[in-house]
Amino acid sequence: MNILPDRNLPSNSSVASLALEYWDTLPKHGDLPLRTSFDPIHIPHLLPYIILLEVFYEPLDFRYRVIGSHCREHFFDNYTGRMMSSLDHISRDGELFTALRTTIDERRPVLTNVSYVGPKREFRKNTEAMLPLCGVDGRVGHILVFLVFDTIPSLLASD
Repeated sequence: MNILPDRNLPSNSSVASLALEYWDTLPKHGDLPLRTSFDPIHIPHLLPYIILLEVFYEPLDFRYRVIGSHCREHFFDNYTGRMMSSLDHISRDGELFTALRTTIDERRPVLTNVSYVGPKREFRKNTEAMLPLCGVDGRVGHILVFLVFDTIPSLLASD
């Protein structure tokens, strides 16, 4: 069941739209897709843009389980296996944590633009689609994040 056309993804909105379309096809447990129904083989063209986060409660935190190549090349380091709270540049009160918390609390996809923090100065924000997945207990246990970076055109022209 590959729901994606056989082509490269040209824009942020295409990544988010295709990710949401895929998420909508996943078998549900109540109101949300099950984590076990997610299979990356169905979305090969989206894999460079994916981050799979595992959710921890009390206190709320997230572990990076999978990071796609497009995402990894824009990060300071390889965060796979690390807790989000261990990263100095991410605040529990910041944009990213707030958007992830909304995804969990409202049990729905969230599309957001988060300010970019990373090693590449020509980028200004991340367009992120955050898609919750639940466990058999019904709690949000994982979040699929699809991430595309927006450039600052004037900085690209000056290089």
